[in-house]
Amino acid sequence: MDKYNILINAALHPEKCDLFVEGNLVNVITKEIYKARVGIKNGSIVYIERDEGVKSEKFLLPSFIDSHIHIESSMLIPSEFAKLAVKHGTCAVVADPHEIANVLGMEGIKFMIENSKNIPVEIYFNIPSCVPAAEGFETSEKITINDIKKLKKYKRILGLAEVMNFPGVLNCNPEIIEKLKIFNTGNFVIDGHCPDLKGNLLNAYASFIHSDHESTNYEEAIEKLRKGMYLMLREGSAAKNLNILKDIVRNKISTAHCMLVCDDIHADELNKGHINLLLKRAVETGMNEIDAIRLATLHPANYFNLKNLGAIAIGRDANITIVDNLKDFNIEKVIFRGKVVVSNGKILAKFKKRKISEKWTHTVKIRKIEPDDLKIRTDRKEGGEKVRTIKAIDGQIWTKEETGEVEVNDYCLIENLNKDILKIVVVDRHKGENFAVGFVNGFGIKNGAIASSISHDAHNIICVGSKDEYILKAINEIQRIEGGIAVVSNDEIYFIQLKVAGLMSDNAEDVIEKAKILNEKAKEIGCTLTHPFMTLSFLALPVIPELKITDKGLVNVKEFKFTDLIVK
Repeated sequence: MDKYNILINAALHPEKCDLFVEGNLVNVITKEIYKARVGIKNGSIVYIERDEGVKSEKFLLPSFIDSHIHIESSMLIPSEFAKLAVKHGTCAVVADPHEIANVLGMEGIKFMIENSKNIPVEIYFNIPSCVPAAEGFETSEKITINDIKKLKKYKRILGLAEVMNFPGVLNCNPEIIEKLKIFNTGNFVIDGHCPDLKGNLLNAYASFIHSDHESTNYEEAIEKLRKGMYLMLREGSAAKNLNILKDIVRNKISTAHCMLVCDDIHADELNKGHINLLLKRAVETGMNEIDAIRLATLHPANYFNLKNLGAIAIGRDANITIVDNLKDFNIEKVIFRGKVVVSNGKILAKFKKRKISEKWTHTVKIRKIEPDDLKIRTDRKEGGEKVRTIKAIDGQIWTKEETGEVEVNDYCLIENLNKDILKIVVVDRHKGENFAVGFVNGFGIKNGAIASSISHDAHNIICVGSKDEYILKAINEIQRIEGGIAVVSNDEIYFIQLKVAGLMSDNAEDVIEKAKILNEKAKEIGCTLTHPFMTLSFLALPVIPELKITDKGLVNVKEFKFTDLIVK
């Protein structure tokens, strides 16, 4: 008997169902809540009936969907990421693997797809549109048009990932336009990335691009909604923009084109919660509970044409998250394709240990960095010099360009700890040939350095420290462990090794435990940022305003060009 006959037979004869669940069913299609029994057969929902005799007071929700996530930012490979996400009621994510693609190209994307098979979270992918994120501005691998055409044929590919090169779109860059043409057919989506784009520029960009997750204020968000774009409301480890929802609710704006996303979230935070915490925040803004739930279920399913997900409805996958209330969204059970995979915080699904090939490791290969590499020379012997500094903003991935004054000592610019102006260094991770040194403030570090091989999106080595000696130690440590995160505090060095592409680990427990230690050590050396390593990782991303630094130099993002460190 084939699956169609089995499902139809079970629907006609519910006693043949494999599993029944009951409680207060949250119907995101009709926007009702009522007592019901749900029957499941072969992983699909085949029976739903209202039943006022149901005694359970628990709430049955469609399992959650994260509509835009970079799994690599969790510092975990997909199979380890899934262990944490599923505990919090997430059974599907749409991932953009452009982090590993910048390091390993097409082979990196293949790794992500392969490693995400046969786990109790359905991981879909959008193909990276901008690898590198800003060609000519950083050292990176490349995803070509031919690569994209090949990847498009893979299962679980939903569309083109965030088109960060919005100047390329507006200037009708032939390569960008060709990528849009490839996905401007069928049921594929084209995700966007257009911070602060307005007016006719936004009109042109939105002509072929369907969504954006970069809005940081209500005015920006509402313009994009009014022009018909889908708004991905972001709340991750670095960027926290869910507060926009409060104004949307207060102004009674429809949320039919809104979704909840994390974008980037570290493992230690993911261990505490995922989309369930965003739902809690959404309800706290005053949003109706069912409307909030739709942001993480029905809306993303409709946007991505995932007709098997997004609702507890006949014929859809039996992905059901059971919670105790609709304010805190505490997870009681998670059902994935008809099987209970989480119960009272305990994972019941079995995760097989995956072998990691050496071709995914040993990706940090730099020359020896010398003390002389860190010197910033000037034509003055002593005195002071005005310089452009990157202002790091706590809780955001955008920065400000500021002017600060540093001291000059023997024709070299040095940091100004009294004004929190520290050196920032970016080194090409592949050879160490490209090397840039600038200044940053907002970190507060007094006595040490932090470094990482995670620096969006090229993921070259990035380091901030209070003096050259500490910076050199931190960079050398990243080289020694062949990728990861390090804190130098006086003579002590603390680290997390991320052996897969210098971005990810296959051990969630190790990452969570050590991330806690590194965060504590960062505070001990004076760092005042809530999430120092996430903030650090975005200081090299030359497509987010205003001022960033790559291995090739200081970038004025608004004008999309390199700029001088010293203010003339």
